[in-house]
Amino acid sequence: MKLSQDEKRLIALFRLLPAQHQAEILTEAALKGMKNFAVYPWIERISNFKEILAEEISEEGQDPEILQLRLLGCLPDVDSYPWLSDMEVYMSEVVASCFPDELPQVILGNSYFDETNALALQDAIEFFGKEHRISVGPLGPNRFIVPVDELIAFIQDWRERVIAGLQRQIRKAHLDKGSDS
Repeated sequence: MKLSQDEKRLIALFRLLPAQHQAEILTEAALKGMKNFAVYPWIERISNFKEILAEEISEEGQDPEILQLRLLGCLPDVDSYPWLSDMEVYMSEVVASCFPDELPQVILGNSYFDETNALALQDAIEFFGKEHRISVGPLGPNRFIVPVDELIAFIQDWRERVIAGLQRQIRKAHLDKGSDS
């Protein structure tokens, strides 16, 4: 796909900004997309997906707590991250406690901060694992450390799942609009 002149200009201007401003722009753009489209990768596989979509993009669906739940609904699959199998039922709680107010910025923002966020998540997983006596990671029983590079990959995969969910809904909306004509 060829970039338009506006897209090229947007990229050039974006590159001039410091990482924190880039993160703000990326987060704001994704949140605007979430005002109109679902992010759940599986939404179209359920029978009442139109009702869920309507609820998700309603005014109530824009509440910060609901936005966080919408993002948590896009957590990567356990199959991709073996360490996650021990934490799967707790992962939403771990992430929510690690990033109580910043989850949209962590998942939708700039990848420049992924290592910092992965370190925070690593600490939260270790703390949660010890507190609940869960073995996590490749280091064996009673070890609670997930390598930072795996957590960075986890955050990036999560981000891609959210964006892919938005893109699917946007494409579907354009197809539906075309079939209405």
